[in-house]
Amino acid sequence: MSNLRLASRAVRGEPVFPYSAARSAANLVGQIPESQILVRLFDEIRTYFERN
Repeated sequence: MSNLRLASRAVRGEPVFPYSAARSAANLVGQIPESQILVRLFDEIRTYFERN
């Protein structure tokens, strides 16, 4: 079950953690090296799945 809903062709709600981590990683492109983005993203997602 998702906590997102489609309303008037716009997505409403908060994304599930792994997707929000990916979105925040995408916002960092061009600001820091991509290797650091990948390390941060993989670490956050791995930690999420270890705890849940």
